[in-house]
Amino acid sequence: MGSVARGTLALALEPTTNQGRQVLLPATTVAASMSLTTQPSSIVPAGHMHLMIVIAGATASGTVTIAGKKADGTTAVSETTPTINAATANQAQTVYCTAASYNTVNANGITTTGLTNATITIYGVIQGTKLVPVTFEVNEKFDYHDPADHRGIAYGHFRYNQLNKHVTLSKLDSAFYPDTDLWLALMAVNNNPTVTTIPSTPTSLLSATAVSGSPLSLTTQPTSPGMMLVFTVTGTSAYGTITITGTTAAGAVTETVVCPGGAGTFYSSNVYTSVAASGISVTGLTSGSVAVGGIFGTDWVFTLPGSNLYTAAFGIFTGTDSSVYPFGFLESVEIDHDVTKEMSLVMKAVTQDQVILGNRATSPLTQSLLPSLGQPYDMPYASWPAQIYLDPLGSTPFTTIYNDLMSLKLTISTGLTPTFVAKAQQVYDRVYQDGPKVDVKFDGQIDFRDVVQYEQFRQNQKQLLGIKFANQQYGYIGNVGGTLYYKSWSFTLPAKYSTFDEDRSKEKVEAKISGIAEYEPTLGYAMRLEVINQASPAYATT
Repeated sequence: MGSVARGTLALALEPTTNQGRQVLLPATTVAASMSLTTQPSSIVPAGHMHLMIVIAGATASGTVTIAGKKADGTTAVSETTPTINAATANQAQTVYCTAASYNTVNANGITTTGLTNATITIYGVIQGTKLVPVTFEVNEKFDYHDPADHRGIAYGHFRYNQLNKHVTLSKLDSAFYPDTDLWLALMAVNNNPTVTTIPSTPTSLLSATAVSGSPLSLTTQPTSPGMMLVFTVTGTSAYGTITITGTTAAGAVTETVVCPGGAGTFYSSNVYTSVAASGISVTGLTSGSVAVGGIFGTDWVFTLPGSNLYTAAFGIFTGTDSSVYPFGFLESVEIDHDVTKEMSLVMKAVTQDQVILGNRATSPLTQSLLPSLGQPYDMPYASWPAQIYLDPLGSTPFTTIYNDLMSLKLTISTGLTPTFVAKAQQVYDRVYQDGPKVDVKFDGQIDFRDVVQYEQFRQNQKQLLGIKFANQQYGYIGNVGGTLYYKSWSFTLPAKYSTFDEDRSKEKVEAKISGIAEYEPTLGYAMRLEVINQASPAYATT
């Protein structure tokens, strides 16, 4: 039976030029064998897509089989639909989405039986690549047209007709994870951050070596407490993989890094304390060479307003059904901090559609049809290590610590709004940002011991609010030249108070505060976010 506890959510950030479901085969008359006009690999070169098949107007029942390959170019994948019934007056079309995912579909790899006189359309929906630990609720609803006709009959409903579809992840809540939750910064703040590694030049662990010598051994082991591995591949355009056998803080592990286009820079997902002798094995990458470096982590700097925001394709197993949700965007993010509690995230997302994977007639549904993904290891933030700073505008942020804050809620609204256009479909396929609705607000509670901040409110003064969430128990990642680095999320807001209300209901005098981040021309932002974590610099595309 369906189990809520077994529910999972995965996501992949969509290419900004190919958001939502993608037409891979425009509507065409069914033939015995066919080929896609657009391959999934042209949209996600190293990724995979579920294929959404739409059959319309069939005068006979039949099936569709799709055969193709995974991103390695050799692993075959094939799936056949259950029998698709002939069209009726009330159901002119049938939709089936493959549980299997494809990087390419073979030439003439779409084969059919029956389905006389039908047309076929195939869309691609990107498969989720990252497991995200959240609690979630999905809501799918339609607008309805219920004409109030005068028909000489005393009743209220004669023709109840569906209009546009609306799919929301109305609940998308979680603890606050420094590595795993990087996606929300890319979807709610800016999709084009400045990214540097720590250290800025990776530590050399193995100089450039021909892959023909595989398996390879590092000449220098990762520096304590552990390093992500950086592979610089040169001299080849051939597909290949690099398999690492080593040890992390969690124990022995084996990981495979995919190099889809041969030459390039690639990163491990794990942080290694050591790599075994002959622990680097290479397949493919013909005639190439590989150098191995090590980094403690990655430094990301986001500013708002930014250029654009990423959208995501979600894959969700509810505990019963498995579905994909393309073209998802965040409407808002709330970061909740209370020194007596854990930190938490409250988010709301909107998606283009909900498309069920696999055979919809199967009962009972008990197994997830999503890909198997590794569990994230990072520890969530508690509230107590947070630090708050207040500095005059024009000075250096994070200089003067403020010790009276007890709780804080930071809310980011993206201003994203879907647009429906006349394309004979019930779902949106465009999203625009409404500038005046993009904002950053804060609400909090302080121990009211003096009127210094009240005077800032009374005089409508802007100051630099610095908010730093870090984890000094579990978040230490390394030492570079005497500078200690911890996993952290640091927000800088040119802030003004909008309310400052005394609260005398408890044993001490407190104050409830709220305010906004005001765009500051001298800084060029309304909010700056710096994230130090151990997510790959290639996070957005893997």
